[in-house]
Amino acid sequence: MLSSLDVVDMLTDLDKRCAEENVKADLLLLGGAGLMIALELEGHGFRPTVELDFHIIETTDKSSLARAFEGFDIDTLADIVDFPPIEDLENDALFEIDNNFRAIRISVPSIEMLAISKMFSKREKDLRDLETSELLSLCDAEKLTALIEEYKSYLTNPEDGNLNVNNLKDVKRWEC
Repeated sequence: MLSSLDVVDMLTDLDKRCAEENVKADLLLLGGAGLMIALELEGHGFRPTVELDFHIIETTDKSSLARAFEGFDIDTLADIVDFPPIEDLENDALFEIDNNFRAIRISVPSIEMLAISKMFSKREKDLRDLETSELLSLCDAEKLTALIEEYKSYLTNPEDGNLNVNNLKDVKRWEC
């Protein structure tokens, strides 16, 4: 399991490997690692994670980047995340992780976008994260509500009982 310090160490090692491969990459850190970093910046903890989830925004060489990823627990989310759309994630970055990286640029989406990614999932683990972390209480409720309404309008079945967003009635921190 990875703590936030482990995540930063892994990113530092990844940066070195990318420099060795002579590849530059602009990456969006998602999933548990992205959420862990974002929540810790707000003074809240989050459960450890098992891997790094990235969306590759841009790279100078995909095959060299793939080689640089070898040996790390890294998943790329090219077609896995439906909501929010990748373009929205890219345009709503919360901050850039600045650790004097030479070959990589790492951004983390806003708290609201991280919440949306968990809310529009059907995974039990994501629902537990919504229920047990401070994620929802840190969101701008008005912004999050607007995003939920927008993204639900894109769905064929917005009332799908398996979507986490439709199973939040028991979460006390969710009051919109």
